[in-house]
Formats: sequence, C-alpha cells, structure tokens
Amino acid sequence: MSSELLPQLGVGEDSKSTAVCFSSVLLIDVRSARGLKNKSMMGKSSPYVEVSVPGATPPTCRTKPRKSTLDPEFNETMAFLLVPGTDSFDLKVNGVGKANAIQISYFLPQAR
Repeated sequence: MSSELLPQLGVGEDSKSTAVCFSSVLLIDVRSARGLKNKSMMGKSSPYVEVSVPGATPPTCRTKPRKSTLDPEFNETMAFLLVPGTDSFDLKVNGVGKANAIQISYFLPQAR
C-alpha cells in the first residue's frame, strides 16, 4: 500500500486511533464520468463522487467537486481499511441534482 495513504487512514506513528482488527484494504480508483445531466439553470453542474463502506475506516470518502462540467475527470484513489464481514460499498455521483443523482451498491467477493 502506498505510504501517502496511511495518514489518511489514521495509521502511522502520529495516529491516536484505538486498536481495531482490520481484515484488508479496499482501494477504489475513481476515474471519470460522461454525459451527466445538468442540474443548474445557469451554467453547468459541479459533480463529485462519494463512496461509503459500512464499518470501514474511514466510513466515507468523496472526490473534490469538478466545477462546471458534465464530463468530469476525477482520477482519485480512495483507501478503506475493512473489518471482517464487510461485504459491500455504495457509490454516489452527487452535485447533479437529486432527481439526476446516481447511486450504485457493489457487493465484495468473499474468500472461501
């Protein structure tokens, strides 16, 4: 795992977090979106992506909003420490109006 992601996860020498047993690390690369619908009456939307992983550290991450575009390039990596039993995560594209927001749930494969 990249060392620059460790402080973001609350891991390292300066960490004040309590001890928790993590089973693995989930890395999510958020690249881009195309053809989003405009929510703004004037100008264009400023979309961003939010990923939620129940029970993970951190539980939610979001990209920086991309100003005035319907074809945003995010190119950001999110890292989550998973506890045993984590089996899904949710991804939402926000900033495009409630009627146009996109939400998808993903289920993680379980080792057998």
